[in-house]
Amino acid sequence: LAELEPESPVAGAILALEDEELAEAKSSLEKYLEESPEDTAALYLYSTTLASQGDDEAALEVIERGPEIRPNASDAHFNRAAHLDGVGRSDEAIEVLRGLLEREPDHDAAALQLVIILRKKGEHAEALRVSEAALEEQPGALLLRYKQAESLAILGNKEAAFDALCALVELDPEAALAIEENEHFAPHVSDPKWRALIDSVHVHDENCDHEAS
Repeated sequence: LAELEPESPVAGAILALEDEELAEAKSSLEKYLEESPEDTAALYLYSTTLASQGDDEAALEVIERGPEIRPNASDAHFNRAAHLDGVGRSDEAIEVLRGLLEREPDHDAAALQLVIILRKKGEHAEALRVSEAALEEQPGALLLRYKQAESLAILGNKEAAFDALCALVELDPEAALAIEENEHFAPHVSDPKWRALIDSVHVHDENCDHEAS
């Protein structure tokens, strides 16, 4: 789907989905899939369209075809997990994501999705374990590092949460802007060192301004 011709049926489907023209999107995708039945990205779009029309069972049947067609394709399994979670089958989504991470431990998107689902289920300690294991593989994964800090704060480990945020801000100074408004960090922002970390983004901006001039 990355290099679509503007007149292609799937490009038309994407535009129709953006305009919430579900019937048109469905028709365009069905036409495309008749010619390209093994395009797992198009299958995911088609399943999304069906789910938006309220046909969750048909959507699941479609998304299940992805791993069958391309059993070694990480996107097919990731899309299946996303759909399962979307229809409330989070335990199955977790199983799919764990399997994907066993095969590809550096798949940071799968790790992030798994952390999010575990957090929704209240399994914060396991979410933390997943994020920390993933960060060993992908230390520069900013969203995972942010989720790690959140999990630590939720579990009451203020100092470790602060250390995780420091590591995040070192990688991306702009991340400091997201700390103050976060409900999990809010109880700590009056702490002087937390305040200094939050304000560090302004210092960074000033330094950049001086360098530019």
